[in-house]
This record gives sequence, structure tokens and C-alpha cells, in this order.
Amino acid sequence: MTQPIVNATQSSPGRIAHLVITNASTDPIFKMRIKVIVGDSAWGPQLIGGLTPGQRISLTAFVATTADDSNTDGYARFVDSRSVAWVASARKALRQDGESGLADWISEGRDFASRDLTPIERGQTSGVDLIPNLEEWVTQFDRPQLTASE
Repeated sequence: MTQPIVNATQSSPGRIAHLVITNASTDPIFKMRIKVIVGDSAWGPQLIGGLTPGQRISLTAFVATTADDSNTDGYARFVDSRSVAWVASARKALRQDGESGLADWISEGRDFASRDLTPIERGQTSGVDLIPNLEEWVTQFDRPQLTASE
């Protein structure tokens, strides 16, 4: 899942993480976010969107860390066609997720989107029709939130 490497642009040690996700369901999945943990560092989460049945995506990204592979995992959080949220892991069983879990993923996503990342650190995702524009995404967090009475 990872390969040791030194980021040539920053000379920082780290690992190249590879994550492949396939929607093995017969139904589409929605609101998918992905992240990778390597040691004490994380890449993501990044909002991917929806996947049709059988659709496969892959991520390759540099994660700056000096840790080994003992604490490495890839995650996907998504919502199924019945509006139930799930978290899939490369090393753990699929589990249902609630609103508090979503809040954590959104908070981590805000932090990730606001980082000043090199292209290698930002990673490359393939198999997705639309890659989110992280610069646009982070600007949306600065907008005031409307309430139902507005």
C-alpha cells in the first residue's frame, strides 16, 4: 500500500500511498470521501462524489512521515442508496457511521483543503469523472451559513 520515498521538492521523508476503491455493490454510492493514514500522518479526506456500480477509483499521494507501515490504512466514507452512511477500511470491517462521524470527516477535510500542498502531496486520483477543486472547496468554508429562517 505504501512505498518509502523522499519528496524531491522538499527533501522530506515520507511514503507514496496507493489506494484503490471499487464500488462492489449493485447500487450507486454517494458523497464519498477518501483518506489515507500512514503512521502519524494523514492524506485527506478529500470529497470524491458518487461511484456507479463497478466503478473503480485510485489514489496515489505522498504522505510526509518517518513512520513505518505498521499504522497504515485507507478509508472511504460514503452514503448508500438508502441514505445510510458507511466507513470502509482496507484493514477493518465495514461499519455504519453517524452524523458525529461526518462532522469529523468534514473538519479533517477543511484542514486538508487549506494546506499549502505541492502537486506530489496533493496526490492524483484517477477513475473519477470530476475531481473537486480544493481551492474552491476551501473558500466555501469562509461563507456565512444560512439558517432556515433566512
